[in-house]
Amino acid sequence: MQVAALVVMVASLAFAPGARATTHIEATQKTTNVFNSTAGEVTCETSKQTTQTTSSELSAIESSELKFEGCHIIVFGSTVSATVTTNGCNYKLYAAGTMDIVCPSGKQIEVKASGCAINIGPQTGLKSLSYVNNGSHVDASFNLGGIKYSHSGFLCGTGSGTEATYKGEVTIEARDGGPTGSVINMDYVSATPAFKLETGVTHIEATQKTTNVFNSTAGEVTCETSKQTTQTTSSELSAIESSELKFEGCHIIVFGS
Repeated sequence: MQVAALVVMVASLAFAPGARATTHIEATQKTTNVFNSTAGEVTCETSKQTTQTTSSELSAIESSELKFEGCHIIVFGSTVSATVTTNGCNYKLYAAGTMDIVCPSGKQIEVKASGCAINIGPQTGLKSLSYVNNGSHVDASFNLGGIKYSHSGFLCGTGSGTEATYKGEVTIEARDGGPTGSVINMDYVSATPAFKLETGVTHIEATQKTTNVFNSTAGEVTCETSKQTTQTTSSELSAIESSELKFEGCHIIVFGS
């Protein structure tokens, strides 16, 4: 079965005569992005995710540096200044519309204010993200739910949850060589064909349905049967490469014989 798999493509790299050595990618906050949980509402005046790549086409963008500034926690109507420390954690934005929080071993994102601390650890498959092309850059909209967290402190209390939300928008921009380089065109490209499978080990088999014909100046080759087989544990494939290929009952037709 074919479904739409999604990619993010830096178009000017994909089609340039010679690929650029390095592309700097930066995602900056476009609106006031809001993290909401039972501990209160966290907002920051700015957020920035940056990374560098030598690829011309990406299925995901994983930041190598994630920063938040001018942050506050709103608890029971009171706004308290806060700091957000990422501790090496980063966001991984998938073109397919999900996000991971990726952290070094034992680390988590820490939100700290007077009387309240919120911790957000690594997690995968957060939904959902959407993308739209906007001139030379891409705008991403976050509407994430099911985020796991814990909190403590006299202001927000002690507890944990699994249903925090994160909503807002960022602008994703690509620059040639580094953060001060010239802006290069970046496009979000959808509807790349893929094969969707159930999870687990899947046996895939392609068998001949009609008489398939190989034709060349040497003559015409036909076989009564052909079979391609392989196995996979992936749930989505952009290509199927057989691990075994067999032809039986074959003939060559040369000069009518």
